[in-house]
Amino acid sequence: MSQAVIDTWFPTCIYRADDIVPEAQNQTVLDKSLALSETVESGGKGWKCNTYNSRGTYDLFADPDFGFILGEVTSRVNEFARMYNSSHLYQCSSAWFNVGREHSYQEYHVHPGSVFSAIYYAGCPEGSGPVAFERPEPDMFPIKEIQSRNSLTHTSCTYTPKERMLLIFRSSLRHMVQVGSNKAPRVSLSFNFL
Repeated sequence: MSQAVIDTWFPTCIYRADDIVPEAQNQTVLDKSLALSETVESGGKGWKCNTYNSRGTYDLFADPDFGFILGEVTSRVNEFARMYNSSHLYQCSSAWFNVGREHSYQEYHVHPGSVFSAIYYAGCPEGSGPVAFERPEPDMFPIKEIQSRNSLTHTSCTYTPKERMLLIFRSSLRHMVQVGSNKAPRVSLSFNFL
């Protein structure tokens, strides 16, 4: 009698790396983001969240204080692309920072017009809202009476923010930021790559 094999054909991958930049570089990004959030108008028009962001209102590419992190994230995105056997060199097409205060959140969304997206965490005080990712395929008739979740049955996953952590994922993967209870600001940077 032959043994059955489970083939996994369509995995959902999320790249995670901790401590990707030195603490001093992180502090520069954190301080600059917080200072700018006091003077630059919030962007991301049309979003239904209460998180401050600089999408479309501040050009991170023109600011040398963000150059180091942009270079490191670009390098990591291309490393992740090579895991897909892609030799294309992906370039950052947009980048912005987010400042989440107590009770801030971001609704489920995707990043259309991009191949890869990334989140870098510069400041993550206690109580910062986790980022949640949703399984990409619709589940019209869920499997019933699952005794415990495993890699075949998870429908979502969450990552607790951690300073200097980077997450990279396909831009079509739905994700959101859950409501935070943090008293100090939670600061992240978001990136899109083509």
